[in-house]
Amino acid sequence: MFKKLSALSKFEVNIALDDKGLFIYTLVFPALYFIYAFFSSSHDLTNLAIRYHLLGFWSYIILSGILNQVITAMISMRENNFLKMFTFISGDRRLIFYANLIPQTLVIQAEILIFDIIAAVFYRPDLEILEFMFACWLLNFIIIPVVAFYTSFLLAIPMRTQTLGVFMTGYLLLALLLSYGTTSKLLNILLVIINPSSFVVGVYSLFFAQTDLMTTLITVSVAGLAYVIVGNVIVAKMSLNSVISR
Repeated sequence: MFKKLSALSKFEVNIALDDKGLFIYTLVFPALYFIYAFFSSSHDLTNLAIRYHLLGFWSYIILSGILNQVITAMISMRENNFLKMFTFISGDRRLIFYANLIPQTLVIQAEILIFDIIAAVFYRPDLEILEFMFACWLLNFIIIPVVAFYTSFLLAIPMRTQTLGVFMTGYLLLALLLSYGTTSKLLNILLVIINPSSFVVGVYSLFFAQTDLMTTLITVSVAGLAYVIVGNVIVAKMSLNSVISR
């Protein structure tokens, strides 16, 4: 099993590094927008304001990376009948998903690290913010796989490659729009459960939340564990046939 996973991961690494165009969408765009927003607003930000600014960019990089480099890749492989071939070789759809997820987690972490360096140059943060950024970066090694399983339900939706980009863009924008929650405690809990971007923001907020800390901790823990379990089932049962051939 581990030999197959290692071989597939090496193959996926080559694909990930070869498709450099995606970095414009997942790194260059948020970095340029961050610089624009920095010069368009007040530079005298509190530590809390800096944290909230960073959360949105991290959430975008993680979710856009997962959608474009993991979920879209799996759907494209299915529609091109490569998924059927690799499943025959590996014996398990989940190995293909893991083999894609492992290198993409490292790629996304590299993107966030580069973005954090850019943010640090402009913000010139104190030690408290630097420690916060580093702690969140380490936590991403858990967050990124959980988000991948959060969005795995998309693998069960019959989508053609022609409409894939439009659907993923709409889903990404909607998820980010809902990520900062509302004044309703119950609705915020519901958003963490159903929205991966709200989940990401909820996990990060554990480092500085002043109220409802225990509620948030329980919600993200239960939701994250549930989606890892359900996501594994979805990946294991996803169809190998393209939409056209069904």
